[in-house]
Amino acid sequence: MKKMVALLMIGMLLGSTGLWAQDDSVPSKELYQRTRDALKVSLENGELDRAGESLDYLKGNVKNGAPLSYFEEYLADMELQHFEEGIRLYSDIRRDLLDSNYRKTDDRKTVSDSLKRYLIRNHNPLKKTVADSLYARVDASDVNQEYKDLYKTLLYSELVVGVTVVNGSKSTYFISDTTYAEEFLAYAKSFVEKYPSSEHSAYLKNNAIPLVQKNVDERKLFSNDPIAHKYYTGGFDFYVGTWVGLVGGSINNIAETGFQTPFQLELQIRYWRISLGLFVDHAFTFEPNGSEEVYYEEDDTSTAEPFGVTLGFTAYDSHYLRVEPFVGFGTSLIADGGVEYDASFCVLGANADFRFYSARPKRIGSNSLAFMLRLKYKAMLGTAESNVENGGHKNPSYGVAYHLFGLSLGVNFW
Repeated sequence: MKKMVALLMIGMLLGSTGLWAQDDSVPSKELYQRTRDALKVSLENGELDRAGESLDYLKGNVKNGAPLSYFEEYLADMELQHFEEGIRLYSDIRRDLLDSNYRKTDDRKTVSDSLKRYLIRNHNPLKKTVADSLYARVDASDVNQEYKDLYKTLLYSELVVGVTVVNGSKSTYFISDTTYAEEFLAYAKSFVEKYPSSEHSAYLKNNAIPLVQKNVDERKLFSNDPIAHKYYTGGFDFYVGTWVGLVGGSINNIAETGFQTPFQLELQIRYWRISLGLFVDHAFTFEPNGSEEVYYEEDDTSTAEPFGVTLGFTAYDSHYLRVEPFVGFGTSLIADGGVEYDASFCVLGANADFRFYSARPKRIGSNSLAFMLRLKYKAMLGTAESNVENGGHKNPSYGVAYHLFGLSLGVNFW
């Protein structure tokens, strides 16, 4: 009987005559909207009994398409001082975010209207002063202590961890500083200790606390060393420098070796500890033996510019020093008078990079720029094969061993 009276009162309040759909068992969208408008007006005017009737009507018809999100229901419950119901619903909403093994099915319809704007007026985003005010109301009520402690913990989780939804996939992000995060950790750890058998203790202990603790530790590390979180990460490097070296192997039997304005260029792309590099070294020189007698009218000196690809591994990285051994392969062209040789070789070596300046990143994960001084040792070991025939026969091949010690300046985008 009471439910019938309540329904009649809502109908009179909304002026719903003629607003029912053709199927008399299902109210119209217009009636739902009028009910939402009435709920908003009643909450504004402090008419909690009427507001409660409107809320109950919407809750009772969500399966019929009445627009009422879970978050709106929670906020309305808290304004109506239905604290226990509100906290239960709120804990379910927050668990959907904080518990990676839990998924709450949300098939309710929602609308953007004056009721929604009214309910979330202090929650977009939630401020600490609002969170403390909400908890103070609950703390002064007769709700049991476990609910009070849970509510405070989850309110502070909302100050710390948010959620975005892209193409139906949820992802978390941090929205506060370490002050609020540390307060959340204190409340969460206390809750887990006091209520170990609670269903909420499990995901707080296994998911939420480790997630936030990691963030707090990263922020502290960032404060002490702003680039520490970038060690062993990716980036883009470019180096230019000079070198000294020597050439070993049987190639020395047919040519005298030397140098001609040596410089080197390097380009590297990094992903975590792995780097892919391109290099070119200018220039080893080769002068055929006896050329002064045979080719006295011409300069028979040729240059060999080894170039190739390397794959490196960052074995050590710190604020000032990065150590990187590498392997690879390369090639160069060697000329012996009128005869040319193609040299192919494997590459072995190591870089010692000194980071003498690094710009402070604006935040954890943002880009930075560093300037580097690189010391390099590189050995290129291979064989020089003649690419022309001499009287129907190829000239013999010769062993080539480049040994290079380099010094370069570089820039690192990371």
